[in-house]
Amino acid sequence: MFNIDLGKLKKAIGLLDFRFLKFKISKCPLHGKSVFVRLNDSMLGVRCVLCGAAPIATSIANVLVICEPNYKEKYIYELSARGAFFEFLDKM
Repeated sequence: MFNIDLGKLKKAIGLLDFRFLKFKISKCPLHGKSVFVRLNDSMLGVRCVLCGAAPIATSIANVLVICEPNYKEKYIYELSARGAFFEFLDKM
């Protein structure tokens, strides 16, 4: 059912502070309906459970989808070679 990336799981466990652990069902702009988890008190401690996207990646994807509806027909230069946003663009 889920593809579990052990590297992402280890990274998430490293961020985890049980005092702030919360879950919320919401829409991930990278792939649709998902569950978001708050791992700690930091804004960057929020992650999409399905793709591992942090708020920066979800924000960039959200702006791209809203401001450039035909983004799939465009050339987009992404500086990073990994991560949720890179994988989102790579699937185009």
